[in-house]
Amino acid sequence: MNRKNTVTLDDILDEIMLQESEPHYQALTRWCKQYPEHTEALTRFFGH
Repeated sequence: MNRKNTVTLDDILDEIMLQESEPHYQALTRWCKQYPEHTEALTRFFGH
């Protein structure tokens, strides 16, 4: 298994914090589209 290409949820959340000025629905949908395997966690993150 190649772990170099594996993006963790923490990696994604770090990137969101750097790129998004505020949590909004359009950002949520954009990130969910890019990482559909993390949709549930991203929805919880943007909900807080």
